Amino acid sequence: MSDDLGSRFANPEIRWSPDSVVRPQDADDVRRSVGDAVRHGRRVAVRGGGVGFSGARPGSVLLDLRDLDDVVVDPGSRRVRVGGGAVWRDVSRILATSGFAGAAPQFPRLGVAGHALGGGHGWLSGKLGWASDTVRAVELVTADGELVRADVDHEPDLFWALRGAGSNFGVTVAIELEVMPLAEVAFGLVWFHPDESRQALAHFRDWVVAQPDEVTAIGSLAVPPPDWNGPARLAGRPAVHVIVCHCGTAEQAERDLADLRGHRAVVADSVRRMPWVDLACGNDVFTPGLHRRSRMYYLRAFDDAAVDLTVDRAEELGPLDMMSTHYYGGAIQRVAEEATAMSHRDKPWNYMVQVTWSEGDDGEARRRWHEGYLADVERLSHDAFYVNYLFDEPDHVPAAYSARTWRRLVALKQQWDPANTFADNQNIRA
Repeated sequence: MSDDLGSRFANPEIRWSPDSVVRPQDADDVRRSVGDAVRHGRRVAVRGGGVGFSGARPGSVLLDLRDLDDVVVDPGSRRVRVGGGAVWRDVSRILATSGFAGAAPQFPRLGVAGHALGGGHGWLSGKLGWASDTVRAVELVTADGELVRADVDHEPDLFWALRGAGSNFGVTVAIELEVMPLAEVAFGLVWFHPDESRQALAHFRDWVVAQPDEVTAIGSLAVPPPDWNGPARLAGRPAVHVIVCHCGTAEQAERDLADLRGHRAVVADSVRRMPWVDLACGNDVFTPGLHRRSRMYYLRAFDDAAVDLTVDRAEELGPLDMMSTHYYGGAIQRVAEEATAMSHRDKPWNYMVQVTWSEGDDGEARRRWHEGYLADVERLSHDAFYVNYLFDEPDHVPAAYSARTWRRLVALKQQWDPANTFADNQNIRA
């Protein structure tokens, strides 16, 4: 792999070692590349944004889609058509020039197709739902080398599967998504005193479930960053903070966020009005070279046991580690469980643990700590995982879906990719 390509993959924990790399320029190039790979008995892996958790193994041809990055906005239909290699940072910037916003993630370097077809949480999830809920059409090259359009009128079963398990069925060369008008948001971090972490997490839990669709918030416990310039009493100590985005009016945000920001344990508050494009394009935290592992579980409730586990583990967090919990309310909850392949809407909470370390650190010790923490979380969960946060963990993939959804996905995989050409992913094994 060339240095230029390798530098675009941010996490050494993810293995990128394909037999060859191809940079297609259009859908016809993708068709030829898939056909050549199949004829030579090779798997096909895909690089979109380059920060996914699957990688590419020996025996595969990696299609680097970075040149398939066209973005076409249709203001009349409130849709955007995006090339399979486009990243959210560029798409959000172009959308903003027309006054629109899409279901952009917390990290703008993510590829649009990979993010959206594996679910896709973002700053506007309360209003738009999962990014997969905003997908209106997918154009992909399938294992037989054909270019297929999937939407509600064309290949509807495939369209159902793509919205939640999209990497398993082909190479996405274009995707169409619904967008919404948006110019400004209220955004920021609210930090709580380290001695009040238990009360702060419980307060966040009770507050967020009562919020309108305009609010998307993440409760997290971490050590403030090394360049912290806030209150000295937070420096070097694990503390709860809430990252919040409000996409309503300034008056609505002031009202809805008052109870969060006014809690007695708040010691730092950076919430302010800002252009949406600044948020959507400005939080690039994928530092190349840092090792990161994470896993995200669905929970039916973020109960007192979850609060206790989080606080009890807090002192073990390294300077770059974190836990976080999202509440998947609003628009996510209004989509029927089996409307798409994105499962577990009956479990509106997640619990994510991320461990991060540098090359010179004891990586094995960090991995063991992470696995120990995850074992504790599993005792709270319902053996349900968020598919976009699974690494090379094939035994966990079925639990990213309901049993009924999994059976349907397996049948569709057998129909569309019986030889498992697209296997370097969170794989459905037919």
